[in-house]
Amino acid sequence: TLWPEVHKLYGHGFEIHCCAAAHDGSMLASACRGTTAKYCAVILWETASWSRVADLPYHKLTVTRMRFSPDDRFLLTVSRDRTWAVWSVHDRQLVAASPPSSHSRVIWDCAWLDNQSSRTLR
Repeated sequence: TLWPEVHKLYGHGFEIHCCAAAHDGSMLASACRGTTAKYCAVILWETASWSRVADLPYHKLTVTRMRFSPDDRFLLTVSRDRTWAVWSVHDRQLVAASPPSSHSRVIWDCAWLDNQSSRTLR
């Protein structure tokens, strides 16, 4: 490899497609390619020990992008299955989600509006 490996994270069934880091560096979310719900769960990792702290199952196809909210309280995920989901990072629970196939095309990207946007998800 180009850079020396420091640590490997095991847990996904296929190659990693996307990942996101919390702004404070305490958490990492990763997702792999998948065509079934079993393989499309997002995995949350605690970076101090690189331990797997949660699996977040919702999507049925590859998660294409993830973003932590500006205050790191929530994780937004979007997928090839045309759905989005918002997770509580602390509780590891689904907070909000779109209905199945609510978009007519694949959702490729996502973003939080500003520092105030996560306030409505308390």
